[in-house]
Amino acid sequence: MDVCLPFEQTFNYQSGIAMDWRPDGRLAVFISDLGTDGIKRRAPGHGPQEPDSPLGKSLTIDPATGAVAVTSLGHRNAGGIVAAPDGRIWLKLDTLDEVRILEPAVLELPPDMLAATDTLAVCSGCHQVVPGRSGHHGAPTLVGVLGRPIAAFDYAYSEALKSVQGRWDIERLTAFLANPQGWAPGTSMPAIDLARSERERVVEALATISSGLY
Repeated sequence: MDVCLPFEQTFNYQSGIAMDWRPDGRLAVFISDLGTDGIKRRAPGHGPQEPDSPLGKSLTIDPATGAVAVTSLGHRNAGGIVAAPDGRIWLKLDTLDEVRILEPAVLELPPDMLAATDTLAVCSGCHQVVPGRSGHHGAPTLVGVLGRPIAAFDYAYSEALKSVQGRWDIERLTAFLANPQGWAPGTSMPAIDLARSERERVVEALATISSGLY
């Protein structure tokens, strides 16, 4: 996969690449985005959210056929990659003290689901955000939340949240994310510092991982 970028000068940061062999003999590759964030640095057709560009992606390459599959996207600076024997892939971000783990169930998701789970990384510390995986991380799963009755699980919801009738929709999710305590006083959901555009992307991702469930 060759990349030609229309840059006038050498870009010497956020340019890392890492590789490791997966247990099945395929090559796992982690590629930085070369700073193509779409805002300060633009390269039409290239960037971490562009499905046909290798930048800002982790890839799986089959050396026997040359087939390339995107396993995750939306990354910045690749610091390292480890393909574990259990099928998980560990990604180390070079500029942050952060490690991301791709579970086997995630690696089989279609591209739109992969993009959604990456966007929802901000939620994954407390919630399950991966379709096809059971359990949660201390709070109810977000898979299927759009269209689900509010306070639907056996969970210690606040009285304010339990008193809300109906189902989660785009408007309600957006309002709740913008001001959890204002929308449901006493909720254990913490306030998350997200710009409006970021909240919109999170809600869009929630809709994606709820697609077809209701």
